[in-house]
Amino acid sequence: MDCRTDRDAILGALELAQDVAQKRGTIPVLQCVLLDAAASAVTVHATDQEVGVRQRVTAVTKRKGSAALNARKLYECVRALPEGEVAMAIEGAKMVIVGGKRTFKLPVLDARDFPAMPQAPAAQVTVPAATLAGMLKRTMFTCDEGDDRTYAHGVQFEPGEGLRLIATDGKRMSIANGDSPGVAQSALVPKKGLGSAVKMLEATEERCGIAVADGMIYFAADGTELSMRLLEGEFPDWRQVIRDKSALTLTIGAAVLLDAMKGVALMTQATRSVKMALSANRLVVSAETADVGDAHDELECEYAGADLEIGVSARYMIDALGVLDGEARVELGFEDAVSPIVLAVAGEPGFRHVIMPIRI
Repeated sequence: MDCRTDRDAILGALELAQDVAQKRGTIPVLQCVLLDAAASAVTVHATDQEVGVRQRVTAVTKRKGSAALNARKLYECVRALPEGEVAMAIEGAKMVIVGGKRTFKLPVLDARDFPAMPQAPAAQVTVPAATLAGMLKRTMFTCDEGDDRTYAHGVQFEPGEGLRLIATDGKRMSIANGDSPGVAQSALVPKKGLGSAVKMLEATEERCGIAVADGMIYFAADGTELSMRLLEGEFPDWRQVIRDKSALTLTIGAAVLLDAMKGVALMTQATRSVKMALSANRLVVSAETADVGDAHDELECEYAGADLEIGVSARYMIDALGVLDGEARVELGFEDAVSPIVLAVAGEPGFRHVIMPIRI
């Protein structure tokens, strides 16, 4: 193997690959990337046998070949090279990597030991990459990989006329709807691969193809393919949780409420519980914790309903508000002090987030 390519192009592929490759384990080759040099491109592969990525990078190849190298170390070496052309060639049992006047030599593993990766089927639906990235960021934060319930570990892709993503950990739920066609069948996609999906999607302005087949989901965009093994388990009936309309609605700037929650949360402990007191065009966010202290923040808002006091997790509110545009205005829907709070973005019917209240 002997090829030359652009440093920034190969670095982007290696960044995504080292995210996917195992960080530690008993199978050394799973901590590697596989470089496969062909006539006009080098393809970067990585997998932990649950998530896999394959990315094609334009290259000039003098000698075709393949090599497996430690993913993290190769990424660090290429990142340390100056901008411009990078040369990579196998010499004996090592890969020689040259950029400018800097040279690295890394040991290689036998490429034949690298596990075979599934080939992505033809895309069943295509979605603008930016749209899908936004929908993922507005749902995946709700997952809880430490929960015993499998459904809490991933984001559900719902079949239907429009693309719909749902995530819940049992205490909160996020739903994002898009105008693009939905997938052909339900797919519970593990969170651990979705961070890589967002990186892939944010690196392109093209559309992303999605396919679900044989217990896998595949994303493909701009020369990059990402595959993930689906989680097994039944997703709860989310329709029982979401209200079409709330008795009481408060409207406020997302950034204003986020700032207040972060400030008041300084006076909370493990539960991160804060109190929200609603009155005419006024919201007071407060916390009182023995041996820690008190916090109180009064905010202007749009609210014309009855006075209401309700407890909520500051962390859950911060998580939900943190994925929104700072210029957005949010609508908080309430029924009473014990019913779920429904958070929506004014003017954007495609996103809703539900948070269970805390008794105060």
